[in-house]
Amino acid sequence: MAFVLKKTNSYKWPVSVDVPIDGGKHERVTFDVEFKDLTHSRLLEIADLSSEGSLTDVEVAREVILGWA
Repeated sequence: MAFVLKKTNSYKWPVSVDVPIDGGKHERVTFDVEFKDLTHSRLLEIADLSSEGSLTDVEVAREVILGWA
């Protein structure tokens, strides 16, 4: 059987977020996020648009995230 690399348009990566809980504390939650495999130039464009205020955080997330589990 031949070794074949399959090109995908996304990748999964673990992400940790500190979530507020009772008592003024935080709990660290980790989950896998599926990101779009964007070109470097597109990522720079998104970063520029975000820094100038043309894209909100939610719009940035929609540009780079496919889903999470």
